[in-house]
Amino acid sequence: MSPETKLILESIWKRDPKLTKLERELIQCLREGRAPVKLQQAVLPLDNYLPRAAVADKLSVSEVTVWRWEAEEELVPSYVTPDCPRYHPGEVADFVAQRKGKQHSRKLKAAQRDK
Repeated sequence: MSPETKLILESIWKRDPKLTKLERELIQCLREGRAPVKLQQAVLPLDNYLPRAAVADKLSVSEVTVWRWEAEEELVPSYVTPDCPRYHPGEVADFVAQRKGKQHSRKLKAAQRDK
């Protein structure tokens, strides 16, 4: 770590009164150059998470459609990095069930209207 980075961490440590206990511990670990144990425990098991392309394939839609659902906050991913969304399989299944419910509701309304 560069000396400038260490100074930045020191500055954050000293001047930010709103840091949580966990954030303080993580900064301390970084300052000391050791691995933050609590962070390792909090990491998501991303092996099971699906990339956007896999979700698109699973739902038989394009990646653009999945992106649009993200933008509309209908299907919310977890981000590994700012440009790397991943989806929990259970949340994808819930999303599919919710959409099927909406489609069924629309069909019922249309059938009642046609009577």
